[in-house]
Amino acid sequence: MEAAFKLKDGSQVIGALSAKVITLQGIPHMISVTRDITERKQTEEALKQNYAEIERVNNVTVGREVRMVELKREVNTLLKAVGQPEKYRIAG
Repeated sequence: MEAAFKLKDGSQVIGALSAKVITLQGIPHMISVTRDITERKQTEEALKQNYAEIERVNNVTVGREVRMVELKREVNTLLKAVGQPEKYRIAG
């Protein structure tokens, strides 16, 4: 499990804690290991934020391109209506 741990100096870290109960000479004991995963969690959060920004930029860019195609179609329609040749060749 992951948990926040407070260090003696007051700072906090995120730790991955695992534990197991074992029996030694008929007496149950718990063995636990905690690893500091603070840096990994910070890196994961930074990646999430970067991905969100890339997705936002992509959506803006794609939206702009869609609007440009629509405008080119409209220009072609207007040119055709007045007997002029189409100015833009639009694929698809």
